[in-house]
Amino acid sequence: MILLVKGIIIVGLVVLAGCSSLEQGLETSEPSSARAGTVAFPASNEATSIRWLLAKGQKSLESGDHRSAYEHFSQVLRSDRSNPEALRGLGESILIGGEPQKALSVFAKLEQLPDHRATAYQGQGLALLAMGQHAKAEGVLEKALREDTHLWRVWNALGTIKDRAGLWKEARQDYDKALEINSNAIEVMNNRGTSFLWERKFPEAELAFKAVLGRSPELPQARTSLRLALAWQGKYVEALTGTRKDELPVVLNNLGYIATKRGDYEVAEAYLAQALQLSPSYYAKAAENLEYLRQLKNAATAQNTDLSGKKKNR
Repeated sequence: MILLVKGIIIVGLVVLAGCSSLEQGLETSEPSSARAGTVAFPASNEATSIRWLLAKGQKSLESGDHRSAYEHFSQVLRSDRSNPEALRGLGESILIGGEPQKALSVFAKLEQLPDHRATAYQGQGLALLAMGQHAKAEGVLEKALREDTHLWRVWNALGTIKDRAGLWKEARQDYDKALEINSNAIEVMNNRGTSFLWERKFPEAELAFKAVLGRSPELPQARTSLRLALAWQGKYVEALTGTRKDELPVVLNNLGYIATKRGDYEVAEAYLAQALQLSPSYYAKAAENLEYLRQLKNAATAQNTDLSGKKKNR
């Protein structure tokens, strides 16, 4: 199953769940990695050091280096336990690192600071969403909006929840609100495209992902999703355009699976066979999809032939 939405950016909560009817035989080829950070700050007075650590922590967050961010914000909290910027940053770094339960407790501490409740509720909502507690997440996110309606990540998260419930039109309304606040939010644009993909509005999904790639040409999630949107329209050649050699087995498997679901059996068989041939090791998923295709072809043949072996009249 392709992890469309697993490749989603946790800070912005790109869509994190799949639609089995579209993705059962698909896979993803995007790797993930994280870097460890270290803290070394200039000798100076405490206030200067705290400002320096906060700035470094925020820079690490923006670059995706959650471990370095964690170290910088933790250093601030050792001397200033209620520093709101450090609490927010620490919660974000833990959330990006994949520990939403721990992040939830950090954002709960931030909630105790009256002027920072909107951000605290936002963080709690994102953490609950990452934990799969959708109903609770929605309630907390709505509390955040009662504090501040300009939190684009909250609108994005609410859209994600509605997408998972199959409320695609409502989800896209939330994404549109997020984009009104931050028109450069690539993760929201990507989520919006995925929403179209799940609703099987493939031409709209194609346009959406092309817009994302126009802003961020190297975004793997959008590139993969665009290929899917094209393939579901039968645009197989265009879907293959620009595929790197190391990506070919996975991409060919995905196109073969989609061609199977579309009933393009000959195309599907050719792509799945190529996926097996080009894979550097045994490709179990492609072999499974090829067997599924052959079963469908045999069933179709049986339906068109009576017990005497003669073709049925239709």
